[in-house]
Amino acid sequence: MFRGYDTSALHWKDEILRIRHMEAEIADMQKEIDRQKEKAVAAEERFQRTKKWLGIID
Repeated sequence: MFRGYDTSALHWKDEILRIRHMEAEIADMQKEIDRQKEKAVAAEERFQRTKKWLGIID
């Protein structure tokens, strides 16, 4: 999409809004990454406990 601008101020305002939206998207993605890491750590801990319970040693 192309939008014509009367002044450069309008262009900068649009750019600032776009950057803010991108920052929010990045923050959401980082939260999802953190949740996935927590799930991975929990799964690894369960795996290690199961190995210990079964007597499997690396």
